[in-house]
Amino acid sequence: PPPSALPIPFPSPPPSALPTPLPSTGAPSPLPSLLPSSPAPSEAPSPFPSNGCNGDDGLYLYKLIMTDTGGDGWGGVTYTITTGGTVRFSGSLANGYSGFHYLCLEDNTHVILVAGREEEHSEACFEFDDTHGDAFRGCAPIAD
Repeated sequence: PPPSALPIPFPSPPPSALPTPLPSTGAPSPLPSLLPSSPAPSEAPSPFPSNGCNGDDGLYLYKLIMTDTGGDGWGGVTYTITTGGTVRFSGSLANGYSGFHYLCLEDNTHVILVAGREEEHSEACFEFDDTHGDAFRGCAPIAD
């Protein structure tokens, strides 16, 4: 092609040796404060794995993935995880199509109950995963 048909390169600005600062909102980043501050397992569902959940003390990491086909959260549907009749964890998907919680539990027989308002059942589903890749899936209403 003739020289006039070639693209004209635009010079790029020279790379900076300093990182570009992120825009400030006036508040510190929430991520460091959300991480567990101690190696003890959490007693409540957590958005981050617990550092103490490594199997050495009999606790293992599980991940509960919650989904809602309507995208409006689970409404009146909740999950409850019990061991030997004792409630260990409970919660719900507050809003959106999906969410998850990490849980520290013994390698044991646990009962998962997902139930609530009947009109919300068809949208509320879950997956309960362990660190070995095993999973249990279901949709409300379910008790297993």
